[in-house]
Amino acid sequence: MLKTGDRVVMYGCGEADLKKFRGKVWICRSDEQRWTEDTMVVLLEGYRGYYATKYLRLATEEEIING
Repeated sequence: MLKTGDRVVMYGCGEADLKKFRGKVWICRSDEQRWTEDTMVVLLEGYRGYYATKYLRLATEEEIING
């Protein structure tokens, strides 16, 4: 479960393939919460609206350092 302050990277979705988002490390500004019966979401700093957690993974130490 993602928590406020976790650093994450988008993957497996259209946004993850966009040049401006590819490899970007995001900071969660909310805890993971249920949006619908089968969708969990978080708020990300610098991103407008909620984002489905199934398309996020925790960032590696290297990504955080280089991100």
